[in-house]
Amino acid sequence: EQWIPVAAGSVHQLTTAQVQTLQNVVKITAIYGQKDVHAGRGTSLVLQQWASATSVELEGGHACYLDSPKEFVRVVIQALGT
Repeated sequence: EQWIPVAAGSVHQLTTAQVQTLQNVVKITAIYGQKDVHAGRGTSLVLQQWASATSVELEGGHACYLDSPKEFVRVVIQALGT
């Protein structure tokens, strides 16, 4: 199973234990745009630190899937294939 949060600011509402439980259930690949410093980068760092998530920065803002659609799809397909 795979969880791919995209600039998911709501992750900050979870406890460390909740995020660490996720890592035991699913592989996590966090994707964010380089201009999205709070919700995107912040969420990815939390997931990396608390749940050993893979973090991927794409060109663009909060909606990096709109700013870099081909790269976004490539990253998602790669994450799902592993």
